[in-house]
Amino acid sequence: MKNFTRNLDDLFRVVIPSEIRRELDLKEKDTVDITIDNNSIIMKKNTSIPHCIVCNSSDNLIEFRQQKSFICSKCKQEISELK
Repeated sequence: MKNFTRNLDDLFRVVIPSEIRRELDLKEKDTVDITIDNNSIIMKKNTSIPHCIVCNSSDNLIEFRQQKSFICSKCKQEISELK
């Protein structure tokens, strides 16, 4: 287990270290579950909310190749225009 120490900013936010973001494949606008357990704060990547595999949006999703992956209609349009 790796340990990291970070300071809270004036709005009580903390930045997740880049090493953790890479390891968990966290992207901007991903959601995390936050739980309190005794005197600990536990954060987990939320994988239950479907999101676009390109832009992480959760709006207007279309299932991609029946593999429980999704793409949003905007990204689908942009990709189809590349052809």
